[in-house]
Amino acid sequence: MILSLGALRHSGSTDDSSRNVLSASEDDDASAALWRFLADHACHRVSLLDENFSEWDSVRIDFVTIGGDEEGDPSFGQYVRGWSGYDLVKSPRPLADEIVKVIKVFDEAFLEVRWLPSMKEAEAILDVVGRISWPPRADVPVSLDMASSRAHEVGELTKSLVCWSVALERSELGRFFRTVAGILQDGMISLGDEALVSGGRLVSAELYDAEWTLALIKDFLNGYVPRARGVIQTKE
Repeated sequence: MILSLGALRHSGSTDDSSRNVLSASEDDDASAALWRFLADHACHRVSLLDENFSEWDSVRIDFVTIGGDEEGDPSFGQYVRGWSGYDLVKSPRPLADEIVKVIKVFDEAFLEVRWLPSMKEAEAILDVVGRISWPPRADVPVSLDMASSRAHEVGELTKSLVCWSVALERSELGRFFRTVAGILQDGMISLGDEALVSGGRLVSAELYDAEWTLALIKDFLNGYVPRARGVIQTKE
């Protein structure tokens, strides 16, 4: 998790040009959020990062920012008062962790050879990126039917990765699709209906992990979308 300190930095400023200036109640919540964050993570490594620090490159997109601006980020007040999505976002994500390692290997390999996708690979990149959606907010209550629908979507997207791995069997991108699809298949195989919803009526940690694993794949491929589009436009 990430705690946004930008608003705290500008809190109480009389400079009209300051951004994110908080009201008195928001200021109290922000201060309380900082203390709670430090208490929650007393035994964890906590890093203080400026927006220009290179360490930001290691911050994953599946991190939630307390006081952030993105859809799904809890406010300071929600965090302090017991945000319902907290347990879910801090739950282990073994699939996502494994995918991050795979992505690092393939990304370094692609960069080393200045990889340019073939026409078929370009089509695959655009297709997969277009199919995968960002996961819903962590604090969205779900019924069993809703969770089952989301699990079905994960399964369908995994099948799509398998299909592309077959179509691109002899390429590095095909090997990437085959690797990540295998990880997803292994992770989802034990997810029966009873394992889709948590006791708090949120999606289970396992399903949330699988959804964010797909999002990490989408984010990785997004970096190659301009090249893919360039290949297709050149062909046309």
